[in-house]
Amino acid sequence: SIVLLHYLLRAWSYPLASLIAGFAAFAYPVQFFSAGTIYPQTLTAFVLLLVCVCVVRPQVGLTQWLLGGLAFGTLLLITPIFLVLLPLLFLWPWIFNMQRRLWANAIFVVATAIVVIPWQVRNYQAFNQFVFISANSGLMLVLGNSEHTSPTAGSTTNIDKYLDYTHANGMNKIEEDEY
Repeated sequence: SIVLLHYLLRAWSYPLASLIAGFAAFAYPVQFFSAGTIYPQTLTAFVLLLVCVCVVRPQVGLTQWLLGGLAFGTLLLITPIFLVLLPLLFLWPWIFNMQRRLWANAIFVVATAIVVIPWQVRNYQAFNQFVFISANSGLMLVLGNSEHTSPTAGSTTNIDKYLDYTHANGMNKIEEDEY
């Protein structure tokens, strides 16, 4: 992530700014705690920076749009909320007066779909209904906000009272997530 941040800032700023940001990120102690304990956020930051390095530059070719789309699809599988960035990625070139052809958007979307659609098909087969990428956001919400949660509990947090209710009412995974 630090190398990608350095590369991205070097493309958009002065070389000194990219060096300072790289060293500042490397010297930030919270980063090492996060990298050691909050795995999805660390991976999400890396993949988001990879998307930016691929497509948020003044000159972007076909290969970069393809790789950027594949990375964005991966980002959506890790953290689906990043779908809200899609309009910004489409508008970015016009905001900053960069040249981009319509085919770039098409390549980006197709590459993203190549990653996401197989997972969507798998979800439909597993749940017999459409589920956008994940059916565990409710579980994550309860784990993070349960009265029994702690900084080190993670998935071992006691949420039995919620699970007992869902099982007693015969809820499937989708209904359980919504509950």
